[in-house]
Amino acid sequence: MTKRQHLEATLRREMAAAGVDAVIGVSPENVQHLAGVFIISQRMIPDRLAFAVYPREGAPFFVVSTVVEYTARTQSWIDEIVPYTEHAVQPVDGLVGALQDRGLDRGRVWLETGYLPARDGDALRGALPHLEILDAERVLNRSRMVKTPEEIRRMTEIARVWETAVQDAYAATAPGESERSIAGRMVRTLQERGADWVPFVSFASGPERTLIAHSVPDDTPVEPGRIMRLDMVGFFCGYYTDYGRMAIIGEPSPAQRDAYRKIVTLQREMITRAAPGRRARDLYQESVEIGRELGMDFEMDAIGHSLGLRLHEYPILNRFETETLAPEMLICVEIAHAFPGLGRFHVEDLVRVTGRGGERLTTHIDTTEMLVVGR
Repeated sequence: MTKRQHLEATLRREMAAAGVDAVIGVSPENVQHLAGVFIISQRMIPDRLAFAVYPREGAPFFVVSTVVEYTARTQSWIDEIVPYTEHAVQPVDGLVGALQDRGLDRGRVWLETGYLPARDGDALRGALPHLEILDAERVLNRSRMVKTPEEIRRMTEIARVWETAVQDAYAATAPGESERSIAGRMVRTLQERGADWVPFVSFASGPERTLIAHSVPDDTPVEPGRIMRLDMVGFFCGYYTDYGRMAIIGEPSPAQRDAYRKIVTLQREMITRAAPGRRARDLYQESVEIGRELGMDFEMDAIGHSLGLRLHEYPILNRFETETLAPEMLICVEIAHAFPGLGRFHVEDLVRVTGRGGERLTTHIDTTEMLVVGR
């Protein structure tokens, strides 16, 4: 089954159960999810709204600016493109007309109200007073949770690009090189190998600086015996990579080796337990208990998140989330912990949820032991 077929079947089933006549995606992520096209200007020009509309009955349609009409017609799997003339009318007026023409100006719709600006929401309600607008966030979050085989293939592919770029950038590290230089090489390498951009790089070295959660690399030199902690996000045509890898110049000390093995042991156990039907909050609580069994006073805000068209996709694996994992979800399982006098140790991997438990997909770099570089 293609993603389009999957969407049409699942969304219409959800709409029928809830008595809803259409679901409307507005954000760049949900437009790509529902229409199959990445429109980069949606991120750069938020006023240039697009609306991917799936009715309960009839074919889906795609309301877009005339500026991106060609992109929509040539790349979207939605056949019916409804353009509005940018600057001549407001984007929401284009949506109003499209809904009226198709008899969807009454009844109930799911709309991504969390992304639609308040002024446009007010204009939509004013123009269509007989339309009941419900928030689509939960239904669209759940729709994006499960990945199609093609999405899994693509995200595994870009994860390999991320890992090889990081491995090669680390391998070129020399004693005394600055954090800024090492992180810059990682960014350049990732972009040279296909990333559109690298929106986030947290890189630090040593026992003090690695304690900073989102550390900005600076001119601090990295010397032998100092751990390096990387958490870097890449962006590939709408999809994210978000993994963490540690390295050290020269062999780690026994204490460093023991600390690293503890976080990897905890992470691998949580990956094994990431099976369909498991509640996010239960996995989180188990991580706290296992961490303490390993001798860590372990308690993170979250131990991971789903990944895809958003960086922190739904659900987040935290103490509060009651959502259960589903087959073919892709999640990041992330363990970080600060050890007194040693710094913060960290590992993060892409994991596929299967009936046998979690399957780690980021396997190019062997994370059993900390990566040793600059020998």
